[in-house]
Amino acid sequence: MTPAQILSELKSDGDGHAYEAMNAAMDHPESVIPGLLGIVEEVLAEPGRFAQDADYIAHIRALLLLAQFREAKAFPLVQSFLYLPEDTQEELIGDLVSEGMPSLLASTCGGDAETLVALASDSVLDPMARAAAMDALLVLGFQGAVAWDRMLGCFEALSRVFETREKEEDAVAWAFLACCVADGHLLPLVPRVEEAFQRGWIDEDIITPGSLDESFRLNAGHLRRRFLRSHHLVEDAILDFQRLEDSFVPGTEFDEDDFVDEEDEDFEVPTITPEAVATVLARQGPRAATAGGPSRNSPCPCGSGKKFKRCCGN
Repeated sequence: MTPAQILSELKSDGDGHAYEAMNAAMDHPESVIPGLLGIVEEVLAEPGRFAQDADYIAHIRALLLLAQFREAKAFPLVQSFLYLPEDTQEELIGDLVSEGMPSLLASTCGGDAETLVALASDSVLDPMARAAAMDALLVLGFQGAVAWDRMLGCFEALSRVFETREKEEDAVAWAFLACCVADGHLLPLVPRVEEAFQRGWIDEDIITPGSLDESFRLNAGHLRRRFLRSHHLVEDAILDFQRLEDSFVPGTEFDEDDFVDEEDEDFEVPTITPEAVATVLARQGPRAATAGGPSRNSPCPCGSGKKFKRCCGN
């Protein structure tokens, strides 16, 4: 497939052809990256118009491919989705903010942990978007993209920002920070989190002191592996797309057995070719390194993993 054909198929509604296009893109990253960036930029230029087309998800495919290619130019574009109006954001990326955004941020930031701290600190953002930045920090630390001490320092800096705001800081954002402390076994931050619990700053519908203590009785390696099942550096855009598809396509019930389109039974599951991505990485080079009950955008207390507004709050 030519680059033009790949980009055209990525915009199509047929999953079988789109998978083939994603597969072809993996083998020719250099030639498709400008077009992939163009797809995302076009959506961000007119988000309202694209939000009206529920079937258009080319930007999702493009973002995942750019994440796989570690494309630095995609990082500010990924961030831009976090600042869209809530309704527009939901139409464009559904629950991808909580389900896939940590992977997108971690994979495109080039180790820029400080920018992730800035996102997590930004009270203008929805707590779920801020949580995505926090989870992206954990991804970087877990997968060695940044040194563990540096990652831990970023969380310490973030906790200090939250402490200076006292009750003005969103209790849901505090809860997500506590979740990261639990998932990452970030022992030096435990006293800060415990004090925040005592001061009533943390939304206990999301995490309680008891569940925090329980996490430290679990094996740290187990927690790390469990976390990385859903949040990780993107290594294969198709595999992540199929895992996340029901997060941004209304009414989709994903079945792993349905990966191959029925009309294209000869299509094989692709695997990433490191050699195909090596030229991209070499070209880029290293980069410098709300209180009360659950809010509509917080995780549903029932434990479904969905936003409250899309579950019990519906």
